[in-house]
Amino acid sequence: MSKWHLMSKDNDITSLENVNQLLLPFYDLTDALASEKRVTLSSLTPVLEHIGSEILSEQAGDNLLIRQMKQGRYTEQVERVLQISSFVNA
Repeated sequence: MSKWHLMSKDNDITSLENVNQLLLPFYDLTDALASEKRVTLSSLTPVLEHIGSEILSEQAGDNLLIRQMKQGRYTEQVERVLQISSFVNA
């Protein structure tokens, strides 16, 4: 019985490499926040701003999959809750 249908195709590997490239900065941010003893909600605002302006900004070389993944950003409601929480936290 052949198992070749279980082998990853070239486009599957390319997609996984692209997803890995996009998610790697999130790992670094998560690792940095996890190393803190106490992380307050107000510290998330600059992190989210960095994510929105740097990591999720569209680049000229982005393929369709990466562009679609970068479009899934947080809403204005989430941003408003973070602002209120940061004010209370200060």
